[in-house]
Amino acid sequence: MKWILYPKKSDNLIEQLLINRQIKKSQWRSFLKPNFEMDMADPDKMKGIKKASDLLLKSQKVGIFTDYDADGIPAGALLTKALDKLKILWEVYIPERDEGYGLSEVGIKKLFKVKCDTLVTIDLGITAKKQIAFAKKLGLKTIVVDHHLVLPSSLPNADAIVNPKQKNCPYPFKEFSAGGLVYKLIQMLAKQDKRISLADQKWWLDLVAISTISDIVPLTGENRVIAHFGLKVLAKTKNFGLQELYKVGGINPHNMSTYAVGFQIAPRINAPGRLASAKDAFDLLVSDDKNKAQKLAQKLNQANLKRQQELDKAIQVAIAKISQNKLDKNKIILVYDKSFMSGIVGLVAGRIMDKYYRPAIVLREEKGEVHGSARSIEGFHMVDAFTLCQKKLTRFGGHSRAAGLALKIENLQSFYDQILGIADKKLTKEALVPKQKVDARISFDEVSQQNFNAIQKLEPFGFGNARPVFQTNNLIINNTRILGKENDHLKLWLTDGKNEMVALAFGCGAKADQFKIGAKADFVYSLSQNNFLGKESIELKLIDYKIHK
Repeated sequence: MKWILYPKKSDNLIEQLLINRQIKKSQWRSFLKPNFEMDMADPDKMKGIKKASDLLLKSQKVGIFTDYDADGIPAGALLTKALDKLKILWEVYIPERDEGYGLSEVGIKKLFKVKCDTLVTIDLGITAKKQIAFAKKLGLKTIVVDHHLVLPSSLPNADAIVNPKQKNCPYPFKEFSAGGLVYKLIQMLAKQDKRISLADQKWWLDLVAISTISDIVPLTGENRVIAHFGLKVLAKTKNFGLQELYKVGGINPHNMSTYAVGFQIAPRINAPGRLASAKDAFDLLVSDDKNKAQKLAQKLNQANLKRQQELDKAIQVAIAKISQNKLDKNKIILVYDKSFMSGIVGLVAGRIMDKYYRPAIVLREEKGEVHGSARSIEGFHMVDAFTLCQKKLTRFGGHSRAAGLALKIENLQSFYDQILGIADKKLTKEALVPKQKVDARISFDEVSQQNFNAIQKLEPFGFGNARPVFQTNNLIINNTRILGKENDHLKLWLTDGKNEMVALAFGCGAKADQFKIGAKADFVYSLSQNNFLGKESIELKLIDYKIHK
């Protein structure tokens, strides 16, 4: 792993962290002390949002077509909360994963058949030119609420489009999740109809925070305000579904964090859509019946356990194929197996990318085609690469670091050969070395409770605002102890000659013999607080190390 130290710009540690995160000095106050009323821009500034609000207020029944993930599902549930307040009827359609991602004529027809007069697409639709035209032909008013990249050639002729990335949109913040955009639409509705109160808007931040944190949009600007206050609402949520999900998932609401959302709540919301029907997760989030919510929460928890089992099996199969065929020697790893479930191929690709630090493509067979997902490292734009291979693909789409694709099985080898050729030109050996950004090189004198408390003001941490990472050199290893049921973790006592700190090295139990007592080493770490028997102390969480020879 290569350590990349940010250039020193300030002697003040917090200022240095803000500079590293490219937060302008004029924004330091709002970053460190978010204010709900002051730091959320007027929704009126967003192109298309007033038209969308007007259409909704005139609707008799709204058809919500939303995506099946932990961004789209909470975003769809969020819109129903506002429609209920406005006494507007609604119906939801969530595609099955086997239907494929995106707006479909099948779903539009179903919403039309149940007498919807307005179609709202959430977390999809921004390139659905043909499908939006189909909906309009049926007589539906159409509203697209989608945060994905706008391609002018594919922009649908919807009655209203809510996406700050569209041309000539003056809205100052562009990086919302789908849930964030629905929230701005609700703020616009609230300006026009007082039945949606400010208190309502604040209580609904739990769903917006799940959407924002789950979709890994940058936790800066308005997303930071959403995450900051949304985590507080999640800790005391009135949502029956979330309350029951906490119980079955062993989630402590008093310790709510981006980790709890990203690794405990979101996987349970995602699980049904990966294995069967995402409708269960949606029904949980809109339920006003405690008994029903309890049953649905248990169902989601069981689906998540099954998803974990399927993922573990698939990863074992993938690693065996990689080892057998020496695929990790290639600059891109491609694994294909008929046994993989469609809902987990993206997760498998992500794990492979993390393990081997290479772009990874994981594929399975479905309806006579090969379908799958790709995850990429910094420096290799997956969709750009797919564009160069598009003659071999039947369809593809996504982002620079995450994408989906489909192709005929007879094109599989030629596609892999072509994309390997692209990777050989674009990815240097240096690009395939994992990198760790380091915020500052500090001494143990600076690892104080005062500094730790100041660093906590940068919470919530996440994409775009990573947990601060520090480097301290020339530390002496005073003592070590192996921890964990499987002896897989290591506890270290480190000293700079006058101060001693405790450090935890997760997953390093098998490497214990490398850490000789008395040896010198350089360490990269983040800070955490240990509370043992009421006594608080700062601990280091080791990320990487270099032991002196």
